[in-house]
Amino acid sequence: MKFLTSLLSHYAQILYVVLLLPFVFGLLLYFFSKSARNVFVRAGVPAVDIYVTGWIGVPIHELGHALFCLVFAHKITDIQLFKPSKSEGTLGYVTHSYDSKNWYQSLGNFFIGCGPLIFGVLMLYFLTVLFFSATFSLPAVQVVSVHTISFTSFFATLWHFLRQSFGNFYAFFSRQDFSSWQFWLYVYLSLAVSSHTQLSVADIKTMLRGLLILCLVLLVGALAAEVWQFSAAAWLAGTTLMNYVYALLLFAICVSALNFVITYVCMVVVYAIRKRELLLPW
Repeated sequence: MKFLTSLLSHYAQILYVVLLLPFVFGLLLYFFSKSARNVFVRAGVPAVDIYVTGWIGVPIHELGHALFCLVFAHKITDIQLFKPSKSEGTLGYVTHSYDSKNWYQSLGNFFIGCGPLIFGVLMLYFLTVLFFSATFSLPAVQVVSVHTISFTSFFATLWHFLRQSFGNFYAFFSRQDFSSWQFWLYVYLSLAVSSHTQLSVADIKTMLRGLLILCLVLLVGALAAEVWQFSAAAWLAGTTLMNYVYALLLFAICVSALNFVITYVCMVVVYAIRKRELLLPW
């Protein structure tokens, strides 16, 4: 009984580090991405979302799916990087097939579903390094503790991460020259990418098909760690890889929040001229 209790506690800690925190960060990224796109719709100019940002953002979204199809050996049967369709309500798509009896390919559904989020975050990081390589460095973040998981400690950790990230982000961009064309090109490209990282209902359904397999894999890992008396959760929380995952997600949230503010301010002016009314963001 003591072993089972310890195993479940260890498993919960692993889920906290590997799934829960990234999920919440991804949810915040989704919120800002969706909000930026909704502003265009509420302003009565949905074509801006489709043709001004979509021609860059949508292909990156679909390439995120395709990349993980290749990694997890799924067969890509059709791919359209940018093909807006009013009748189907799609801007692009990737269709794929796999062997449902193969656990590795089934696990791949989780990463294929959230591929646009992962690939989009990496592209935002790449753009930032490309434009500001001399002044940008990704701030290190780390889970303070995984041994005491509670409602209070979770939100304390989340608040600590967000406050630190927005502070670092503000300090970084306050050093930039807002009059340079490079800065505004970066803003445009990052807006195009970040506004199309949001996952569709179909993407979420694909993720759910692989979520159970991922949870089982993590359970096996927790069982092995418990038998060998190894704190896998603490090790994961302290690895450079997980710290980079957190840092990238938090940085992407900051970029998406900035782009949402810029989008909203611009559309407020456009809407005021056209309708003589105040545009509400939601």
